Amino acid sequence: MTSAAACDAWAGGAPPASDVQTDETVLLFPVFAAPSAEGHDWIVEIHGWIYEPFGGVDGDSNPGVRETLFRRAVGVGDASTGGEGSAAAAGESRVFRPRAALFLADSERGKRIVVEIGGELFALRSPSGPDGHFRDRIRLSRSRVAALGVLSSGRPAVARVVLSPGDQRAFQGDVHFLGAEGLSIVSDIDDTVKISHVRDKGELLANTFLREFRPVPGMAELYARACRAPGTTVHYVSAGPWQLYPPLEAFRRDTGLPAGTWHLRAFRWKDERVLNLFAAPHAHKTAAIESLLTAAPHRKLVLVGDSGEHDPEIYGDLARRHKGRIVRILIRNVTGEPAESPRYRAAFREVPGERWQVFEMADEVAWSP
Repeated sequence: MTSAAACDAWAGGAPPASDVQTDETVLLFPVFAAPSAEGHDWIVEIHGWIYEPFGGVDGDSNPGVRETLFRRAVGVGDASTGGEGSAAAAGESRVFRPRAALFLADSERGKRIVVEIGGELFALRSPSGPDGHFRDRIRLSRSRVAALGVLSSGRPAVARVVLSPGDQRAFQGDVHFLGAEGLSIVSDIDDTVKISHVRDKGELLANTFLREFRPVPGMAELYARACRAPGTTVHYVSAGPWQLYPPLEAFRRDTGLPAGTWHLRAFRWKDERVLNLFAAPHAHKTAAIESLLTAAPHRKLVLVGDSGEHDPEIYGDLARRHKGRIVRILIRNVTGEPAESPRYRAAFREVPGERWQVFEMADEVAWSP
């Protein structure tokens, strides 16, 4: 992250504004900032999504062809209109429609975005892509960061989208600053902090689209204890799609999980099957975690996941390749395999036994990374 050129603050001329129409929405995802390789400034990797919301979510009795097709693809069919079970079906529909709408939104390509951090404007160099996502690296001076007070307070800075004059809306996202040293907690989502039942595809889709999200007991408290240590940050890494970020962030706030950065996966419904929503976690998770390792080369990492898919294997591989950087691995046991099983012996070969733990309940974990 710190080796590539970064976008400097806007200098001279009339203040720019983003190319955002009144019927379009912008999400700025929570990101991290890290010291540049030279140590003279900080680099922020801005990431966001611009889209036109799907028009069928405002109580319309005829949500349209796209929603109907999406319902069938997910496997829930049309909501019941009466009779036994209609109340349950109505409840499912209330959950389904806003979540499906994020997959059915019209992503806007070719949009130029301007953001403001700490009073400085940054015109992003690359427009939004076909999926509506835009990314750029922003350079903040050390004096600007000092003026923001984020290093002493531990609170994130706020990045805001600069809109045209007269547009009173507010689109903003947090920027979390990684100290040169400290602890970064990397957390999986599904079946680690949120009950999803990933191994059962029917249950996974129901828990994703039809039901309110449910927390894994005790995990929010475990992370809160860990975050009492100064310099600790949290990074949520999942192969789930970016379209789920808004309800996941609401879930995080409601359950008391610490704020942090998010690292989800690009997904376009028109390109992929719905059952591929959570596919191919290995490459995505490895790349996201290695970006953290590269951005802050002196920080230590704790990796938290579950046994439902490939977290033990992914984390064990990272621990072997980054000796000394991965100080602990915690795996929530959802498959019933004992810690001494052949799977864990293979996954954590050459990883010291005191650096990894398989647990069922959060209170089994004595946090001492």
